[in-house]
Formats: sequence, structure tokens, C-alpha cells
Amino acid sequence: MAQKKTSVVFFDLEYYVPEEGRSRQGLAYNPWDSESLFLGGCFMSASASHDLHDEMDDYTPKIDAFWLWNYESEAALVEAVFSYLCQLAEEKNFNGSRRVSPLLCGIGITHSDLPVLLSLFKRYGLLSDSSAFVFQNRFRSLDLSQLAVAMFNNTTGFLYPKAKNTILSKYTPDTLFESGREVWSLYDQKKHRTIEERVVEEIVCTHRSYVGMLGDIRHLKALEQDDRELRQKYKA
Repeated sequence: MAQKKTSVVFFDLEYYVPEEGRSRQGLAYNPWDSESLFLGGCFMSASASHDLHDEMDDYTPKIDAFWLWNYESEAALVEAVFSYLCQLAEEKNFNGSRRVSPLLCGIGITHSDLPVLLSLFKRYGLLSDSSAFVFQNRFRSLDLSQLAVAMFNNTTGFLYPKAKNTILSKYTPDTLFESGREVWSLYDQKKHRTIEERVVEEIVCTHRSYVGMLGDIRHLKALEQDDRELRQKYKA
């Protein structure tokens, strides 16, 4: 019988947009635009029982990288990422005795990376519209840009996902990143190694932000419990 485990898959993807498309508002990259490129990215499967703590320092063995310059074509790269995710979907993940779906985690993934991947899988014929719906429901996602809303003071009634560097300024203040648009320039200069190193560092910071938020949640719940006990004590 396979050993029960629970994994959180941290990931970050990069794209390339040619000069003429860079003035678009929002996410300039469009997976259906043949002039733009999916450069690839990195995934790190972290054990919920062993890796979700702030003492983890060697990330490299856990990171799986997929980069366009290591494949014959964008289609081959997309197929490799698709196969990797299919393999993740087949793994048995458990929360206690209850089987759960694989958890994909990142910053800003619900409005960028996840819909981009589904579009690429459909564009290259790996999924139909119908099978894409089934495929996406084999996973669960945790977008730290949304979870982070509760980790900051919100002075208005408008709750809005937090930007990556806003999150990192709290949880990894010594490591902030230039806009993802910087990657376009790096790709133009063929600085592939620099792009790879940047994404690994982003994975590390995402993991540390997750751990930091987990600690904040536990601290806040402990304060909540203390407050409840005090109220109960003096109510009597």
C-alpha cells in the first residue's frame, strides 16, 4: 500500500511578450497569441509533514524545472508540464485519513498562471473544453495574494489581493523582485540562467511567505482563544 502523504506544490511561471504587445494593460501575455512565448517555470513539491517550516534551507533537490530552451518547441514544453501535473494528480494525498486533491500554491496564480496553463493545454490539443473542466477539478489552489489580505491592516472596506512585493516586504523583506516584465529583457539578452535563478528564488520566497502566514494564523487563533477564555472567566 502506498504511503499516505500530503504535499503543497509551490510554483512560478514566466512568459515573454514581444515589443509590440508590451503596452497591454494587466497581464500582457496571452497564451493564445502566437507571437508571445511561454518560457516555463519551476515547481516544488513540499511535504506538509516535513517541509512547511522556516528551517528548510536546501530547496534545490525538491525543485522541478521546465524551460523552453531545454525543449525542441513550446509545444514540447507544454506537454512536459502537462505530464508533470497529471502525475501529481495521480498521487495519493491525505489530510489525516481523508483523501484530498493536490494543492497548487503561489502568488497571484488564480488570475495568471492557472488560467494560462489551462489555455495552453487546450491550445496544444492536450485538453478539450470538457476535459479541461475535469482536469482543473483534480486540484485545489491556494493563492497567497488572497490569503495575505487578512495579514495586513485594511483601512477601507475594499478587500483586494495583495501584490507580490507587498507580501514579500513582510515575510522576506531582504528579497524583493523587479516586475515580471524584467524577464522579457533578460530573455532578449539570452540570460537564461539568470531567469532560472530568479524563479528558484521566487519559489523560495513563496514557501517562506506560506510558512510566515501559517505562523501568523496560528498566533492570531491563539490570541483569539486566550480572549475567549478571559471573557468566559470574567463573565462568570
